[in-house]
Formats: sequence, C-alpha cells, structure tokens
Amino acid sequence: MKSLNITEAGCIWGKWQVDQSNWILTNGWNNFCYLLIGEQKAMLIDTGYGEGNVREVVEEITEKPVIVVNTHGHYDHTGGNFWWDSCFCAKGAKQDITMGATEAFLTEFYNKLPKDFKFNYVKEGDVFDLGGRHIEVLAFDAHAQSSIMLLDHEKRQLYTGDEIDPSQVLLIGRSDYDTRQMVENHMEGMEKLLSRHSEYDILFPAHNGVYISKQYVKDFCILDTKILKGENKLADTVTGFNWAEKVEAGSDLADYYPGKRSYYGLATIIHS
Repeated sequence: MKSLNITEAGCIWGKWQVDQSNWILTNGWNNFCYLLIGEQKAMLIDTGYGEGNVREVVEEITEKPVIVVNTHGHYDHTGGNFWWDSCFCAKGAKQDITMGATEAFLTEFYNKLPKDFKFNYVKEGDVFDLGGRHIEVLAFDAHAQSSIMLLDHEKRQLYTGDEIDPSQVLLIGRSDYDTRQMVENHMEGMEKLLSRHSEYDILFPAHNGVYISKQYVKDFCILDTKILKGENKLADTVTGFNWAEKVEAGSDLADYYPGKRSYYGLATIIHS
C-alpha cells in the first residue's frame, strides 16, 4: 500500500534530527512540528494541517508511546490530531480550530476525528514527564486564546508556537479581544518569558525558521511597548520574507493581513 505521504510532487512530510531525542518535522515548510523523545514517552508538538499521515512519520522515528500536544487550536496546528485518540491543549482550543478554516476542511477534519477523541486540557505550570525529561506548560493569550508554550527543563529549550515567530506574529482576527488588548497580553507573556530567561537557551517556533535566538524575547518586549505607546516603526510591506511585494486590495492576502507590520530589532508583529 502506497504511503499517504508520497504524492506526484514528492514527500509531503520531511524530517530531520537535531539530536537523538529531538526531531523536527515539516509539512513542506508550512509548519514546524517537534518530536521530543524521553526515556519512557515521546511528545509530538502540533500536527500540521492534516495532510498525509503524520503518525506514520512519527512511528518511523520512535516506538515509544506518543502524546500529542497542541501549542494552540488553530487548524494548521491541529489538523493531524485525528491520527491519535486524544491530545493535550489549553481551553479554547476546540473553538480556535474554526479560526480561518474552510467549511471543507472542518467537514473533513470532524469526519476523520474519532468519535471518542478526547481533548485533555492543560494549564499554566502543568508538567509532562517523558522519563528523564520534564516539559512545563506556560500559558499565553494573545495570538490565540488557547496558546501555550512548552519549556523543556533538561534540554533548556522553549517551544513557542505562534506567539514568537521570526516573521509574522499575528495579533489580528480575534473576536473576543481588540488589538490593544492582544498586544497587552502579548507583552505580559513576553515579560513572563523574560523573567525566566535563565531557564532556556534557544527557541523553537512553529513557522518561518528553526531554531532561533532568545534575543527575540527581549525585542518583542520592546516592540509591544512601542506599539502601545504609538512609537512603533512600520515596515514597507505587511507580509514577510518573499511572500509578496505588496498586498493587493481584494486579494486573499489582503483579507488575511488587513493591518500593518511593526518591527524592532529581530521582532515583527502584524496588527490592525
């Protein structure tokens, strides 16, 4: 039987090893998902859009039981959850799955999701014990109401989801908070990370580059402050890297990026 991960265009999923207990998985550079392997268990951080068979990729790497943890509920981080029977996530994740997702995606996702699929909710300070490896949950509430970060105490690594991203932290699109509240929440989260700066050495974001310096935390603290004070500098284009020279009115990108992009040092935020 042909693997679901192989199409006419090649392999859907790629993987590479950081060390014997850390792997990075990517679905064509759209997302970075992380496989952390402890002495007894493994943890998969995020599952992509649901394309291919991410479980097959994971089981090529480890035979240990795998727990799935979502950094937040957005569909590009939870789309492959249905390959398992449960996940760990923050409250609000089920609602966040619908953010930006098409009806076709949601129909397929819920058709594939096991009827007894269990969402196990986590909160600030919860710790996963993988066996010789302890992963702490840090709660956030800016990019998504269900955002968490995961701090690996032994490896001194911080998995940031979408709350820290080298190119496009998005503080737009939520109906429960206005932009100012989202920026305030983001700054509060960055200040929390700054207070624990001595506990991690490197960051692993979910998009646009791995791994990255913890200097981003300091720069985001300053950028959030500047936005709130009206002292922020605006970039010439909303989108980052080479996605588009400009966002044309009426285009899909214009709908997705309806605001401005501010920057300071390494940090950049798209906001309304």
